[in-house]
Amino acid sequence: MNGKEKKSRAGKSARTKGHNFERYLVNLLIELGYQAASSRAASRELDNQGVDIYTDAPFNIQAKAVEKLSPGVHDIIKAMNKSAPNKKRPNVVAWKRNNKGIVIAMDLEAFLSIALPRRSGGLTEEELGLPGSPAGGNQASE
Repeated sequence: MNGKEKKSRAGKSARTKGHNFERYLVNLLIELGYQAASSRAASRELDNQGVDIYTDAPFNIQAKAVEKLSPGVHDIIKAMNKSAPNKKRPNVVAWKRNNKGIVIAMDLEAFLSIALPRRSGGLTEEELGLPGSPAGGNQASE
C-alpha cells in the first residue's frame, strides 16, 4: 500500500468516526426530548457555518471526534460566533477523544445564557462581578 492509499484510508476512517459521533449526539438529544438531525442531511447552510447538529435545543453544536483539536476550541467557537445564523443561540463544541470521554465546551457568556435565570437576555460577566470583568476583583485599586 502506498502513502496516498494509506492517507485516503485514514481520512475515510476519520470521517466515519466523525459521522458516528454526530449520530451519537443526535440520538442523545432525541432521547432527551429534543428534535435533532445532522446538519449534513438537514441544513447545508448550517453545516457550512460550522453547526454540525440541527436541533431545537437552546444551542448550536459542532462535533469533533479527534485526538488533537486543531484549531483549538477557542478558535472554533470564535469562528462559529462569527458565522452562526442565530446569535441568541450559544455555540458549543462537543469533543470526543478515544478512551477519554466527551467534553462539552462553550464560552462563559454562552454558559451564563443557558445556566442562569434569564434576566433581560441573561447576566453578563460584569453583572456577576467575575474576575477579569470591569466589576471583578482583578482590578488594581486607585
